[in-house]
Amino acid sequence: MRGSLLTFSLLALLACKDDSSDSTDTGVPVGLPDDDGDGFDQESDCDDNDAAVNPEAAELCDGVDNNCDGVTDTDATDQSAWYQDADGDSFGDAAVELLACTQPEGAVANAEDCDDSTADTYPGAPESCEEEIDRNCDGSVGYADNDGDGWAACQECDDGEAAVNPDAQEVCNGVDDDCDGAMDDNDDSLDLSSATTYYQDADADGFGDLDFTTQSCVAPAGYVADATDCEDADTTVNPAATELCDGLDNNCDGTVDEASAADAATWYADTDQDGYGDADYGTSACEQPTGYVSDATDCDDGEATVSPAGTELCDGVDNNCDGSVDESSAADAPTWYGDADGDGYGDPGSASRACSQPSGSVADDADCDDGERAVNPAATELCDSIDNNCDGAIDESSAADAATWYADADNDGFGDASSTSRACSAPASTVANSTDCDDGDGTAYPSATEICDGDDEDCDGSVDDPADLLGSGAACGAINCNDILNTRTSAPDGEYWVDWDGSAMEVYCDMTTSGGGWTVIHPDNIGSLGDLDDMRDEMDRVMAYLRTTTGVQYYTELEQLPAFSTYDVTAEDINTTTFRFTFIPRSVAAVAGMTQGMRSNGSDLTFTNCDANPNSYIEFWKTGTSYTFNADYTMSKYWRDSKLASTITVPDDYFTFTAIHFGGCGTHSTSAYWSAYDSMKDAAFAVR
Repeated sequence: MRGSLLTFSLLALLACKDDSSDSTDTGVPVGLPDDDGDGFDQESDCDDNDAAVNPEAAELCDGVDNNCDGVTDTDATDQSAWYQDADGDSFGDAAVELLACTQPEGAVANAEDCDDSTADTYPGAPESCEEEIDRNCDGSVGYADNDGDGWAACQECDDGEAAVNPDAQEVCNGVDDDCDGAMDDNDDSLDLSSATTYYQDADADGFGDLDFTTQSCVAPAGYVADATDCEDADTTVNPAATELCDGLDNNCDGTVDEASAADAATWYADTDQDGYGDADYGTSACEQPTGYVSDATDCDDGEATVSPAGTELCDGVDNNCDGSVDESSAADAPTWYGDADGDGYGDPGSASRACSQPSGSVADDADCDDGERAVNPAATELCDSIDNNCDGAIDESSAADAATWYADADNDGFGDASSTSRACSAPASTVANSTDCDDGDGTAYPSATEICDGDDEDCDGSVDDPADLLGSGAACGAINCNDILNTRTSAPDGEYWVDWDGSAMEVYCDMTTSGGGWTVIHPDNIGSLGDLDDMRDEMDRVMAYLRTTTGVQYYTELEQLPAFSTYDVTAEDINTTTFRFTFIPRSVAAVAGMTQGMRSNGSDLTFTNCDANPNSYIEFWKTGTSYTFNADYTMSKYWRDSKLASTITVPDDYFTFTAIHFGGCGTHSTSAYWSAYDSMKDAAFAVR
C-alpha cells in the first residue's frame, strides 16, 4: 500500500525535459542575474538567494519549497514511515504504511499490532483463558499448554518451561519458579536449602564473622562467603592483613605482636648500659627486651664512657666511636693561633685545635695584624690609621699623639672651649680652635658682624657695641632720634627704635628738617607714651607735619614765644586719641586779656585770652570735635601762612591726626574744618 508521489514527480520531470537542448545549457536567458549561482535566474528560481532551492532540487522535509513546484514538503525524499492505527490502541498495522514529513492523524511510528481492528488486542494486552484469541500478539492463544506442565499459558508465567508454574518450588536460580511475581531472595516461599550461607563483614575488609550468618541466594550487602575474620570491627585485622606491633592479632593467626611483625624493631645488647648497643648481638621484637637498645653503634660495649655520644678527650681513647683518637674536635683540645710575626700574639683568623701545640702557634688570639710585629695588644696606639693596640678601633682618642678638638655645635667654624674631645681627626661638628663665645648661635663668633639683638655676635666681650647699631633694633634703642644723629651724623631719615623708659618703640626719625634729630611719634603709641619729656633734648620747641589730600607734605617748627622763653613747652599724653603740647604753663596763661600763642617757623602767632582759661596749648586729635568758625581765625590764618614745604616724606601711617585744636576762646580754634584751608588732610608731630 506504500505510495510515493516523489517517484511520479521525478518521472514527470524527466518526461518534460527537452532532449534537443544542449546538456550544458542551464536555460538561463542571457543577461538575467543568478544571484545564488545555482544555474537558475531570478525568473525561474523561486529563491535566488539560496543555491539549494531551484526547480531541479530534491524536496526535503524542512518547511521549504526546495524544488519550486509551489508546494512545501510534498513527495520529500526524506519522509518518515508511519503506520495506520485504526483501533486507536497506539500500535500500528504493518500492512498500511504512510510516508510523510510529519505524523499523520490516525497513524503511529510502530507496526506491532496483530489486529488493528480491535483495541484490546496489542502487544502486552491481558489474555483470558476463556477465549481462543491471541490478545497479546505473542502468537499463541490463552488456553494453550505448550510446555505440558498442566498449566495454560494464561495461568503461568513461562509456558515454555515445564519447571516453571504456580505449583513449582522457588529455588535460587534467578527464575520466578512459582509464578508469584517474585524470585529467589525476594520470594518468601524460597527453599532455603538451595540458598548459600553468608557471614557478616561489618568492617568491609572482605572477611566475615563466623558468629553472624544469613541464608541467601546472593550475598546481601555487608555479607561475604568467608568466615575467617577474628575482629570484624577493625579493617586492619583479617587473615590477609600484615602483622604489626600494635597489640592486635592483625593476621588472625592466634598470636599478638610476634617477632615476625612487619614493623618489629631490631634491638642490640647494651652490656655497659650507656644507651648504645653492640652490632654483633641483635634480636627482633615489638617491645624492647631488657638489656637491649635500638642503637648498634657502640665501639666498646664494656666501657660506659665510650659511645657515639661520648665526649672525645685528649686521652688516647676513641671516646666517641668515630674511628679516631685525640682528634682536633676533642672537648679539651686547646685552640692554637698562628703567630707569623713572632710577637707572641696569635692571629684569630688562623686558628686550629689540637691536643698538642702545633709548631708556630700560640694560645693567644689577640693579634690584629700578624704580619706586623709592631702591632699587637701591647703596642702603643698612634694616629696612623692603624689599630696599633688591637683594641678594635683605629686612631681612637686615647692615641698617644691625638689632638684636642672643640665642639662647634652651631657649625660656625669656631669651637666651645668648655666642650673638648681628643681625636686623631676632627670629629663631626668640632674644630681645632676654642674662640666661640656662644656655640649655640651660628651668628656669634670672632669676626662676625655685630647686630642689635642683645647678643655679643663678634665675641669681643661687648654686646651691641658698634655705634652704627644705635636705633637699629628694640635691643639697641636710642634715647631719641637726636641721640642717633649725634652718634652718626650721616644717619638717614627713616624708622628707628627709641627706648627712654624701658619700653622700646619704633619711630620715624627726621634727620633733615631744621637741623634734624626730630622723633616723629606714631599715632598707635598715643596713650602709652609715659612722660615724653624724659626723652627730649630741647624743651622749647616741637615739630608739626601737615599733609594735603594730594599727599604734599609741609612742616612748621613751633617754638615758645620769646616773652615766655623761661618756660618749657611740655608734652602731655591725654589719651589714646589726643596729645597736647602746652606752651605757657596753665597757671600763667589763665589770665584774662593776656596775649598768648606760639612761634611758627619764626612767625609769632598770638591771641588774647578772653576768658581767663589756660588756653596756650595745641592739641592733636585723631578724631576732631567740630567747632563753629567765626570771622576771627587768626591762628588758622597764621598757621597757613607760616608752613613750609617739606623736603622729606614722613610715612603715611604717622599721619592719623585729623584735627588740630588751638586753645583760646573758640575764635582761635580749628578742628576737622581746618582741612578746608589749602586742602589739608591730616597731621603728625615730633619732638627733639
